[in-house]
Amino acid sequence: MTDTPNDQGIDTTEKLRRMVGEFRTAMLITRPGDGAPRGRPMSIAAFDDEQLWFVTSKETSLIEELEGDAGAAVTMQSARTYVALRGLVGLVDDTDKVRELWSETMRPWFPEGKTSPRIVLVRFEPISGEYWDMSGLQLVRLLYRAVKAYGAGERLEHDDPAGHARVLM
Repeated sequence: MTDTPNDQGIDTTEKLRRMVGEFRTAMLITRPGDGAPRGRPMSIAAFDDEQLWFVTSKETSLIEELEGDAGAAVTMQSARTYVALRGLVGLVDDTDKVRELWSETMRPWFPEGKTSPRIVLVRFEPISGEYWDMSGLQLVRLLYRAVKAYGAGERLEHDDPAGHARVLM
């Protein structure tokens, strides 16, 4: 990800990284052969500032979908924060990386443990991202700006990078 400071001194890339790092689950959205987007919830195994890692089974329909189209999206949402990422996704068959990412919470899907031959990793490399942050003071600022715009009969503009930004990575 590239650093993207702005005239307000906010490094939007770093803010996006920080927000992504707070999530434990995401929706991974792929395009199967028919071209219609398909989403599925996935646990985030790791995020290392440049890529997201997921663990799945070689026996899922996701495998076939990823072999047909490397373009994908990842979305994350909490009560007051939202993230959307667009990027490339690929399968990685690496036993050392599986050992590194393994968590006992994966055992119900892989009773054999981290040595299960069915495990395959999904690596998502973001190209761009967008965030909306309505937490803490961001919500107060938004409400203030909304009331001000309403009182003036004007449209509320989304120009505060603390609350919303698009980021090239």
